[in-house]
Formats: sequence, structure tokens, C-alpha cells
Amino acid sequence: GVLLLSEFAGSAQSLGGAIRVNPWNTEELATAIETALNLSPVERELRHHKLYRYVSEHTAEYWARTFMTEFRNCHTNKPHLSKLPKLNINKVVKAYERAKNRLIISDYDGTLMRIQTLPQLATPAPAIINLLDTLCRDPRNTTFVMSGRERRFMETWLGKLRIGLAAEYGFYHRMPGNNNEWQSIGLDLELNWKDVVQPIMKYFMDRVTEWSRYATAPCPRRP
Repeated sequence: GVLLLSEFAGSAQSLGGAIRVNPWNTEELATAIETALNLSPVERELRHHKLYRYVSEHTAEYWARTFMTEFRNCHTNKPHLSKLPKLNINKVVKAYERAKNRLIISDYDGTLMRIQTLPQLATPAPAIINLLDTLCRDPRNTTFVMSGRERRFMETWLGKLRIGLAAEYGFYHRMPGNNNEWQSIGLDLELNWKDVVQPIMKYFMDRVTEWSRYATAPCPRRP
């Protein structure tokens, strides 16, 4: 016989003798069944021997022994993890007070606010707004907040403050001030590749149980 194996199965990358197929694609599944039925006896035997050799060598005992060996190695040879030293608060405060000009850059998600999957849950707390407002009122400070969020969310949350904003991982930015407009580093980028990539991404997104899609607004063009 010939093994038809779902490409989403955990063993799909290991059992090379199987015919991998997307079970949700009926046309692809039908083609795979036809291919399996029309295989020559020699190719069937070769595929079977390849599968048999793999499962015979990679038994449950083999996996357990491999995992335990790796665990022991990790315990014996602990990786050297270098940590950034903590700043001395007193020195930071003194340096801040002495500075004539200060550039303050902060990330949004994970720094000012906890990381949230839904933008509606990432609205800044009043204390954060007051803190940023205090910083930007000092003429010696130039304050920027960066985020991967869309600029419309950054504008709604922090647009009234006299701070610089960088949205969509820096693709859009707005300099400090109330009347400054959003600018983009990609005014001259060619975005026709999206028409090719999006159908491919949608093909795979439709085949997983949980997915999320993030698309930005169209990039403005130069006149």
C-alpha cells in the first residue's frame, strides 16, 4: 500500500515516503489518491521500505533517549546568557537633570502598555497619557513613541500630545507637534507584489484553525 499523509500532521516532515496532501483541498486529495493507485510496484516498495526503515529506527525509546540526553546536556552545559546591567537610578536621574537636550524613545506595546492582541484592549491608561504629556511639556525633551500598530490607532490614542509617533514599525512617522502630518519612508516603493503574495498567504491562512491578518493602509504616492 501507499501512505497518504496530511501535510498538517506532525510527522509529515519526517515520513518522506508518504504522499503529503492537504486534506481540505478535495481536488488535491483526489489527485493524490489517483497518483497512489497508479504507482508502479517498484516505487510502492521503495516508499514502503523508506517508511519502515524510519519508524524502525526512530522508535519511542529512541525519542525518549534523545530527549533525555539533550536535557542532561542543557543541565550540565548551561548556556551563557548575558544580561544587560540594570541602570543606576540615581545616576540616570542626575544625568537627566543635567542634560540640556534629551531624546526619549519608548516602545508602546510591552513597554507603556501590556501586549494585547486586540487594539481595543491596548488603549493607554490615563496615567500613561499624563506621563507623556509631562515629558513633552519640558522644552528640553523630544519624545517619540514607536509601535507596530496602525497609525489610525496611534493617532486616536496619542495624537493630541506634542510627541513624535512612529506607526507600523516605522513605516509611518509624525514629528513632534500638534500640526505635523504623517510621513512615510515608502513613498516610492513599488507595491504591486502584494497582488501576487496575498492570494498565497490567504491559501495557507484558510488551512489553519487560528490565524490573524494584518494589512496596512495603501502607501501614499508622490504627486
